[in-house]
Amino acid sequence: MTTDTPIVEERLPLPIISPAQVQTRIYASLSEEESIKELSLSIKKHGLLQPIIVRPINRGFEIVAGHRRFQACKLLRWKTIPAMVKDVSDKDAFEIQLVENIQRRTLDPIEEAHAFKLYVRDYGWGGVTYLAETIMKSEQYVSSRIQLLKLPQNVIDKVKSGELKVSHAFELLSLEGKGLENMSDDIIYKNMSVKDIRRYKHQLAFAKDKETVENTAAAVETKAKMEMEMETGTKTVNTMYDKDNYSNDGFLFPTNSEKDHIHEHLHHKLMFLKKVQLSLKASLSRADSLIHEYEESVATEIKVTSSQSNVHLKTEMYGDSDDISKMLMRFRLGIHSMLDETIRSTSKLTKEESISK
Repeated sequence: MTTDTPIVEERLPLPIISPAQVQTRIYASLSEEESIKELSLSIKKHGLLQPIIVRPINRGFEIVAGHRRFQACKLLRWKTIPAMVKDVSDKDAFEIQLVENIQRRTLDPIEEAHAFKLYVRDYGWGGVTYLAETIMKSEQYVSSRIQLLKLPQNVIDKVKSGELKVSHAFELLSLEGKGLENMSDDIIYKNMSVKDIRRYKHQLAFAKDKETVENTAAAVETKAKMEMEMETGTKTVNTMYDKDNYSNDGFLFPTNSEKDHIHEHLHHKLMFLKKVQLSLKASLSRADSLIHEYEESVATEIKVTSSQSNVHLKTEMYGDSDDISKMLMRFRLGIHSMLDETIRSTSKLTKEESISK
């Protein structure tokens, strides 16, 4: 995640804010609904202590972090909500969500597993090593969570509900078929410890044909090693890629102090321009939302007028709506023109800053 990104604080209307397309968790469970209701009562009593984070999109804003706070404020029928507007990529938005939820401990082990899998395998944003460093967890923590998704769905459901502990679920990964499902039930009903599970697994192993057991164990071990090697290969490539991206190439340590001063000055101007650019993007999103809202309201009024066959009133409304629509479009074009100008200036300053290094 980049920390060198400007942030603009706004109080935004709730109707122009939408949930993230890619989320780290699901908010459809009954327990989650109750949790949001409790949060809304807390906000009603103490206020919203921390603004949500959003990013500008077409016709509004998308939540980066703070989905529960947003839903709680909707329950309270708030018209607007304090928000921090940040222009971030899909990858950065997902990382912010993930880090916040992990820090708040609001994800269950299976939600974490799905989120890690999305990041590493489905979207390919980085390897296990890079993700572990980003969320400040160990590589083993990340990779072992992803391994949980190999369990049968009914066993995954038991982990998600809390019936089956994560440490117990890890012991089941080496088993297959009915034996795995039966053992998951035994663990719950007999309240087995990890030691009990391992002892029971050894008993099952000796009860079978020795050669079959050895072949099966070897196959499982080989498969696990191959998967870990593939993941390690991905980690290495991504780590090397990251290092290449952020290496100084000998340019981060200029010998001339005057160059340092020039570079610092240019960087300060560049960051300020980026903040202006973000503010204009936020204004453009709000303008698009207002234009869309006005067009819909005018269309509804014209439909009602037409049904009443009042030609004079209908003509008046067309004239008024045309003037207001033109004014709104001029407003939007003005913002767009300023945004284009800041983009050109930002591009120019970026080149100058690169040369000054």
